[in-house]
Amino acid sequence: MAYSDFIQHFSELEICNLTPDTLSSDTVSRWNYSQFEGDWKVGSTAGGCSNNPATFCSNPQFVIKLDEEDDDPYDGENGCTILVGLMQKDFRKDRQFGRDPNIIGFTIYK
Repeated sequence: MAYSDFIQHFSELEICNLTPDTLSSDTVSRWNYSQFEGDWKVGSTAGGCSNNPATFCSNPQFVIKLDEEDDDPYDGENGCTILVGLMQKDFRKDRQFGRDPNIIGFTIYK
């Protein structure tokens, strides 16, 4: 389908990656899966972006400990791979009421 045809018939494209294992091409890798949930509540956990240093630290925070090195013999590096995803729940419901999605992001510190 040509891009011009796509934009004529569709206004949105959503791509879903089912599992981290789909990133492996020929061998099956076993990933450890962890899910963390947090929310922004005005006055307590809604610290805004990093441009607001006085409140940024009140955003939800999670500590992740990477213990095991990757066992991929082909990448030539020692390290531990992490895949981070970020999503907003129930956005379709909010869209019905004319609400725009929140601007979201994450920062990783070592």
